[in-house]
Amino acid sequence: MGAYSSRHAAQCQGTGGRAFPEYSEKVPLTPDMDGEKHMEVYQFGNQPKSDAATQGAPTYNEKLDAQNHHAKNFPWANDRRVFHADKAEPDRINQTYENMLGDDMNINGTAKPNFSTQWEKDLAYHHGLYVPEVHQEARSVDDIRIAVSEFADKVQQDDPDCACKYLKIEEFRCLQVHQVHAQPQVAAKKCAKWWDETQKCVWDQEKMKSGYTHVEGPQMQRRRAYVFYPDYKYA
Repeated sequence: MGAYSSRHAAQCQGTGGRAFPEYSEKVPLTPDMDGEKHMEVYQFGNQPKSDAATQGAPTYNEKLDAQNHHAKNFPWANDRRVFHADKAEPDRINQTYENMLGDDMNINGTAKPNFSTQWEKDLAYHHGLYVPEVHQEARSVDDIRIAVSEFADKVQQDDPDCACKYLKIEEFRCLQVHQVHAQPQVAAKKCAKWWDETQKCVWDQEKMKSGYTHVEGPQMQRRRAYVFYPDYKYA
């Protein structure tokens, strides 16, 4: 038995890290693994998800929700002062989406401007100074879920073989979560990562279909010498 254990240990030591290449080569499989092992491979970093996002939103509790945005003085707290006065996230009790959305924007929508005449309103709308969608109320979780589901169905029906369809869906989901109808500048900034990845995926897919490069595309002869080579047949 001792000889078997020593021989088995020698075999395990001689693998050279091939059993777990993601640790030896420092190639994290998920963003959580990249953050836990401090590999720092992901370009945009990793923000840990809250329990409400992974385990579901907590049900309404009259006792806990009444103490929202206040210091946690139970159980057996030795100090009733607020420890995180600058940030409300660590002291938050109710972690639902609608409750946290009020920290970044007005959920009732911005106040609508008053115009004395119709031509002033039309002029402001024509030059982009008056956008009616910005003054709408914030959308709820159910509204966002329904909108994303309908958009996903449209993408699947439009081009089911598209390699970038899931990136398009995630970009749309990100825009809806950040209330793009009420704050388009903020949503565009937050979802720039998904937009960039989608554009690169669309370009890679075009190269694969057209065979612009023999390395990335199919093993076939190019129809043109380069991308912008003139097509004399139709010129």
